[in-house]
Amino acid sequence: MSSPVFTLQDASPREGFAVQTFVQATAAAVNPTLTMSSSNGWVTAAVALKSASSGSAPTGMYVQRTAQNALVDGNSSYTFQFPCSGNLVVVAFNGNTGEQLTLVTGTNPTSNYTQIGSGVVGGEGIQQIWRSPDNIACTQNHTITISGTTITLGDVMFYDVTGAAAASPSDSTLATDSGNQSPFGPLNTASVTPSSSDGILFCTIGIALNGSISFNPTGYQDNQDENNGWGHFHYTSTIPITTSWGTDNRQGSGGVGYYSDACAAFKSATAH
Repeated sequence: MSSPVFTLQDASPREGFAVQTFVQATAAAVNPTLTMSSSNGWVTAAVALKSASSGSAPTGMYVQRTAQNALVDGNSSYTFQFPCSGNLVVVAFNGNTGEQLTLVTGTNPTSNYTQIGSGVVGGEGIQQIWRSPDNIACTQNHTITISGTTITLGDVMFYDVTGAAAASPSDSTLATDSGNQSPFGPLNTASVTPSSSDGILFCTIGIALNGSISFNPTGYQDNQDENNGWGHFHYTSTIPITTSWGTDNRQGSGGVGYYSDACAAFKSATAH
């Protein structure tokens, strides 16, 4: 009997963990295996979840998985394993104190990523969005290397996207915004006008004070690191999209202070 084929969902050699899944069709013993290149010690845990009859698999263009990574080692180059299975990978970078990327590349498959626009400089840090080559053939062993200035206070978010347009998926120029908000309240940021009728908008924001607690229009705030935030939104028309962030008063009674925001849209395979 052959061993079950597990799907690698997430892996980080830098932080030392991996997550994999397997769908078992019958009630029987399962013996998970995981191949590692290191001889270091390890510990593992497994959990089984039974299926339900409700729900259905997503269709169209959607985000399959995300991975947020803190860039705090003081390096000018970082490499991450990002298991993916879609046909588009989006990289959203936040350089908190002025760090920036000059090159993003991938292996398995070999790929040169393209920056959308020139990023936003000013406000709070530098925000950049990059994308994989057209119709990338993602694999569980895909790695992404980001390189630039020495990065000690930064973050990068990876998105594995299914159902993107196979050719020229970029659906907007890079929309940017920066400033200094003194009074407390919602933070109105970049406005984006997509060229096509269907796709996903991705945004990254750097915030100096207080913090982001929601991303609008109502879609999904993916994560945050201290004050900063990332979000994406599925749009279905070419109507301009005005973005904003809900904030809190975790560090003061006023607004968020200095901020910088960048957004880019990517069209689906069925967009017109």
